[in-house]
Amino acid sequence: MRANEIKINILHTGIVEIDKSLMFRDESRTPFGFTRIGRSIKQRVLVPVSSYLIQHPAGTILIDTGWGKQVRQLKHQWISPVAKSYLPQGWSIDEQLEKFKLKPENLDVVILSHLDSDHIGGLQLVKKAKKFLVHENELAAVVKNPIRYRKKEWQGIKLDAIVTSQFNNYFNRASFDVFGDGSVLIFLTSGHSRGLSSVVVRNQAGKFVVFASDTGYAKDSWESMRLPGILYRKKEAVESLAWIRQISNYPECQGVFANHDPDILEQTILL
Repeated sequence: MRANEIKINILHTGIVEIDKSLMFRDESRTPFGFTRIGRSIKQRVLVPVSSYLIQHPAGTILIDTGWGKQVRQLKHQWISPVAKSYLPQGWSIDEQLEKFKLKPENLDVVILSHLDSDHIGGLQLVKKAKKFLVHENELAAVVKNPIRYRKKEWQGIKLDAIVTSQFNNYFNRASFDVFGDGSVLIFLTSGHSRGLSSVVVRNQAGKFVVFASDTGYAKDSWESMRLPGILYRKKEAVESLAWIRQISNYPECQGVFANHDPDILEQTILL
């Protein structure tokens, strides 16, 4: 790596089986198709669960953790009524880090896009990381909707609440600046969940990539404005997806990555 180069590794930290209408709300005639009720098994798809390892000159960052190893012990693999979990050997976040000769304590920051189990199930595997960041709105959602979230998954781990308050002129949205230099920015992209966040990683030349988490489930989400099946608020989901669509067309954009996009392979990106 060059002195100011940012190295990003897209990792697969699980697989999830879901109904197509969880990916794209318009795949079902009703807004509850994602529950699988009245839906054929032919409507199910297998998609990756992704995490992102960012080796930055200012520190090492992990975005999301994927499934925890406990899902390997589940008899039927249904982690919830809407998602069936798979975690092949070598795919857990600690096993993935070992491939880079990294230990959890080498992680300076763990950014949690939101607190659904497929994004934080492996938290206990990296509990020795130095800092954990999540949007304040997502922590507030835990109180309002305890059925959706499993607090035991971050038991014993201090989650620092962030506020996206600093307006970024380039991206026309309030953000939280992780290192204070504009290179790693967290944006609130609520809709799928109350505190869902997307992360923009930007180099000194202004080129950037976007990790959109579940703002949309695939490239077609923002290109065709197809909302995910599970929504906290539709209006916010539409506005967040429109923002992702807008910045994806900036000439400096090197890619937008949805967490569960089946077309995204493990890869390394240099900025």
